[in-house]
Amino acid sequence: MASICRQVRLVTIIIIVNWMKTKYTRGFTMIELLVVIVIVGILSSMLLPAIAKAKINAKRKKCVSNLKQVGTALQAFSIDNDNRFPWLMTVADIRAQAAESGRPPVAGSETWIDETGTLFAQSTIRSSLVTARILVSPLDPDRSSLNEEIDMAQVDLNASIPDEGTSYGIANGGTPDIPPSEAARDKLPHLGSDGARPNSILTMTRNISGPAGALPLWGEDRISNWHSNDKEHRTRAPADWMYAYWKGADKHPDDSRSMAMLNANFGQVGLADGSALQFNDADLIQQAIKHHDALSGTYKGCPSGGIDTPNIEFGN
Repeated sequence: MASICRQVRLVTIIIIVNWMKTKYTRGFTMIELLVVIVIVGILSSMLLPAIAKAKINAKRKKCVSNLKQVGTALQAFSIDNDNRFPWLMTVADIRAQAAESGRPPVAGSETWIDETGTLFAQSTIRSSLVTARILVSPLDPDRSSLNEEIDMAQVDLNASIPDEGTSYGIANGGTPDIPPSEAARDKLPHLGSDGARPNSILTMTRNISGPAGALPLWGEDRISNWHSNDKEHRTRAPADWMYAYWKGADKHPDDSRSMAMLNANFGQVGLADGSALQFNDADLIQQAIKHHDALSGTYKGCPSGGIDTPNIEFGN
């Protein structure tokens, strides 16, 4: 963009100098004026896309910064809880956390680990986030107005953060084919992102792919269709990565996951090691492979591909 600006200045100076060199004083002729207008139009057509691209890139960098802060808040929780993210704690500890917000510590109270709205509202995580503004991407203007109405001092596990005000999902493992409440009772911990697996995917922009149209079956809200820790670490097939791509306003304008200022093939990801990066589709697939390649950590074996993203059309 700087190169184009220099070209604009150079052409403008040349035009002015040539005009001043004329031996008599006169105004522009109509032809000269039209030539200048055409040149300015051509230069503007070259400059404006570069400016627009630079603005989007700046917003993506801000989005990456937000994801880092969300990741830091989740890591703060893990430090207080034996280096475990919420979905990796024991059932008893998850229920104890719920009890702090007034939920009876009984079967079913542990479902707060299943949704971004309650995960972000957990007391330690909420305190680390400080402001709800961290939870909305500058690339997601449709959600900015509601986000501004969120008072973090008023949310907890009983009054969760509305999906419509947030832009980021969490790789909390989830479970396939059964509602989270049943999963929480029988199959906890969810085998999701793990701080002991630095390359595991922790957070992501909500435009990660997912089923469109009717409500999906439980487990379809995912980064890959790997969903069983009981099976052997199996040979990868193309179908394993059917969900590992980014939706965009240019190609998926009617999809609830699309973000207004982010095109297809572009998204942002935060990792368990605390880093956050701009990704394209190829990057996402490679990181999803790394996510599944680590087989030891807080738990053994292959993690689930299950995630939760704040896309209210699907109830996720």
